[in-house]
Amino acid sequence: MNYLHGSSAIDVSQMRVISQIQINLAGINQEITI
Repeated sequence: MNYLHGSSAIDVSQMRVISQIQINLAGINQEITI
């Protein structure tokens, strides 16, 4: 998470996408375990 780079906006958007993917994977794992 380097906000000093000129591509900070891209880094933030990538972090949001990664977090959404992790949340989706967590939901899938919960459905499988149930």
